[in-house]
Amino acid sequence: MDLGSMICTPINPTCKNCPIQNKCKSFQLNLQNMIPVKTSKSQKKEKNINWLLIASKDKVLLKRNVNKGIWQNLWLFPEANSLNYEKFNLLEEKESLPLIVHNLSHQKLSIFTKKYFLKNKDRLPIDRRGFVWVNKKESVKMGIPKPVKTILENHL
Repeated sequence: MDLGSMICTPINPTCKNCPIQNKCKSFQLNLQNMIPVKTSKSQKKEKNINWLLIASKDKVLLKRNVNKGIWQNLWLFPEANSLNYEKFNLLEEKESLPLIVHNLSHQKLSIFTKKYFLKNKDRLPIDRRGFVWVNKKESVKMGIPKPVKTILENHL
Protein backbone atom coordinates (compact mmCIF):
# COMPACT_ATOMS: atom_id res chain seq x y z
CA MET A 1 0.00 0.00 0.00
CA ASP A 2 2.92 2.32 0.62
CA LEU A 3 3.99 1.88 -3.01
CA GLY A 4 0.61 3.09 -4.24
CA SER A 5 0.45 6.07 -1.92
CA MET A 6 4.07 7.24 -2.21
CA ILE A 7 5.62 5.97 -5.46
CA CYS A 8 2.99 4.65 -7.89
CA THR A 9 0.79 7.75 -7.76
CA PRO A 10 -1.80 8.56 -10.46
CA ILE A 11 0.01 11.81 -11.32
CA ASN A 12 3.82 11.95 -11.68
CA PRO A 13 4.77 8.48 -10.40
CA THR A 14 8.39 8.18 -9.19
CA CYS A 15 9.25 4.94 -10.95
CA LYS A 16 13.00 5.38 -10.42
CA ASN A 17 12.45 4.84 -6.66
CA CYS A 18 10.26 1.76 -7.11
CA PRO A 19 11.69 -1.54 -5.78
CA ILE A 20 9.56 -3.61 -8.21
CA GLN A 21 10.23 -1.52 -11.32
CA ASN A 22 11.66 -4.48 -13.27
CA LYS A 23 8.39 -6.44 -12.81
CA CYS A 24 6.03 -3.53 -13.55
CA LYS A 25 4.08 -3.88 -16.83
CA SER A 26 3.16 -0.17 -16.81
CA PHE A 27 6.82 0.80 -16.67
CA GLN A 28 7.86 -1.76 -19.33
CA LEU A 29 5.16 -0.50 -21.73
CA ASN A 30 5.73 3.17 -20.77
CA LEU A 31 2.11 3.54 -19.65
CA GLN A 32 2.71 4.71 -16.08
CA ASN A 33 1.05 8.10 -16.76
CA MET A 34 -2.07 6.38 -18.15
CA ILE A 35 -2.55 3.66 -15.56
CA PRO A 36 -4.62 3.50 -13.42
CA VAL A 37 -7.49 4.76 -15.54
CA LYS A 38 -9.75 7.07 -13.60
CA THR A 39 -13.39 6.17 -13.93
CA SER A 40 -15.74 9.10 -14.06
CA LYS A 41 -18.45 9.21 -11.46
CA SER A 42 -21.96 8.91 -12.79
CA GLN A 43 -23.75 12.20 -12.67
CA LYS A 44 -26.43 12.66 -10.03
CA LYS A 45 -30.01 12.87 -11.16
CA GLU A 46 -31.54 16.27 -10.55
CA LYS A 47 -35.04 16.67 -9.17
CA ASN A 48 -37.14 19.77 -8.47
CA ILE A 49 -39.50 19.76 -5.50
CA ASN A 50 -42.21 22.40 -4.96
CA TRP A 51 -43.36 22.54 -1.35
CA LEU A 52 -46.09 24.58 0.31
CA LEU A 53 -45.38 25.81 3.84
CA ILE A 54 -48.92 26.36 5.08
CA ALA A 55 -49.02 28.07 8.47
CA SER A 56 -51.99 28.86 10.67
CA LYS A 57 -51.10 30.74 13.85
CA ASP A 58 -48.39 28.57 15.46
CA LYS A 59 -49.18 25.41 13.47
CA VAL A 60 -47.92 24.10 10.14
CA LEU A 61 -49.39 21.46 7.83
CA LEU A 62 -47.32 18.33 7.20
CA LYS A 63 -48.10 15.38 4.93
CA ARG A 64 -46.89 11.81 5.36
CA ASN A 65 -44.90 10.70 2.32
CA VAL A 66 -46.41 7.37 1.27
CA ASN A 67 -44.46 7.29 -2.01
CA LYS A 68 -41.60 4.87 -2.41
CA GLY A 69 -38.16 6.36 -2.80
CA ILE A 70 -36.58 9.12 -0.80
CA TRP A 71 -38.10 10.03 2.57
CA GLN A 72 -40.72 7.27 2.47
CA ASN A 73 -43.04 7.45 5.53
CA LEU A 74 -41.45 10.70 6.74
CA TRP A 75 -43.41 13.91 7.23
CA LEU A 76 -42.96 16.56 4.52
CA PHE A 77 -44.63 19.77 3.46
CA PRO A 78 -47.44 19.21 0.96
CA GLU A 79 -46.35 19.50 -2.65
CA ALA A 80 -47.89 22.17 -4.86
CA ASN A 81 -49.93 19.62 -6.82
CA SER A 82 -51.46 18.02 -3.70
CA LEU A 83 -54.12 20.73 -3.18
CA ASN A 84 -56.98 21.31 -5.55
CA TYR A 85 -58.00 24.77 -6.77
CA GLU A 86 -60.76 25.27 -4.17
CA LYS A 87 -58.42 24.50 -1.26
CA PHE A 88 -55.69 26.63 -2.76
CA ASN A 89 -58.00 29.67 -2.86
CA LEU A 90 -58.33 29.57 0.94
CA LEU A 91 -54.63 30.35 1.34
CA GLU A 92 -52.99 33.75 1.53
CA GLU A 93 -49.58 33.79 -0.14
CA LYS A 94 -46.87 35.33 2.03
CA GLU A 95 -43.49 34.79 0.39
CA SER A 96 -41.19 32.55 -1.58
CA LEU A 97 -38.49 31.08 0.62
CA PRO A 98 -34.86 30.81 -0.51
CA LEU A 99 -33.99 27.85 -2.69
CA ILE A 100 -32.58 24.84 -0.84
CA VAL A 101 -30.22 22.51 -2.67
CA HIS A 102 -30.02 19.17 -0.88
CA ASN A 103 -27.56 16.54 -2.09
CA LEU A 104 -28.16 12.86 -1.60
CA SER A 105 -25.74 10.17 -2.71
CA HIS A 106 -27.59 9.65 -6.00
CA GLN A 107 -29.72 12.78 -6.42
CA LYS A 108 -29.46 16.55 -6.29
CA LEU A 109 -32.70 18.05 -5.01
CA SER A 110 -33.67 21.66 -5.71
CA ILE A 111 -36.38 22.53 -3.20
CA PHE A 112 -38.61 25.52 -3.91
CA THR A 113 -40.91 26.51 -1.05
CA LYS A 114 -43.71 29.06 -0.94
CA LYS A 115 -45.09 30.16 2.40
CA TYR A 116 -48.84 30.56 2.79
CA PHE A 117 -51.00 31.68 5.69
CA LEU A 118 -54.42 30.41 6.66
CA LYS A 119 -56.44 32.30 9.28
CA ASN A 120 -58.49 29.31 10.38
CA LYS A 121 -56.87 25.90 9.81
CA ASP A 122 -60.24 24.16 10.27
CA ARG A 123 -61.49 25.76 7.03
CA LEU A 124 -59.02 23.68 5.02
CA PRO A 125 -60.55 20.23 4.48
CA ILE A 126 -57.77 17.64 4.72
CA ASP A 127 -57.55 13.88 5.00
CA ARG A 128 -56.54 13.38 8.65
CA ARG A 129 -54.95 10.02 7.82
CA GLY A 130 -52.25 11.61 5.67
CA PHE A 131 -52.03 15.19 6.93
CA VAL A 132 -51.43 16.68 10.35
CA TRP A 133 -51.21 20.17 11.87
CA VAL A 134 -48.23 20.49 14.24
CA ASN A 135 -46.36 23.25 16.00
CA LYS A 136 -42.60 23.63 15.87
CA LYS A 137 -42.06 21.82 19.18
CA GLU A 138 -44.17 18.81 18.14
CA SER A 139 -42.41 18.50 14.78
CA VAL A 140 -39.09 17.72 16.51
CA LYS A 141 -40.57 14.44 17.76
CA MET A 142 -41.69 13.40 14.26
CA GLY A 143 -39.74 11.78 11.47
CA ILE A 144 -38.85 14.70 9.24
CA PRO A 145 -35.97 15.04 6.76
CA LYS A 146 -33.27 17.68 7.18
CA PRO A 147 -34.64 20.18 4.59
CA VAL A 148 -38.03 20.24 6.37
CA LYS A 149 -36.31 20.72 9.71
CA THR A 150 -34.22 23.58 8.30
CA ILE A 151 -37.28 25.35 6.89
CA LEU A 152 -39.19 24.97 10.17
CA GLU A 153 -36.27 26.34 12.17
CA ASN A 154 -35.72 29.34 9.90
CA HIS A 155 -39.18 30.28 8.65
CA LEU A 156 -41.77 29.40 11.26
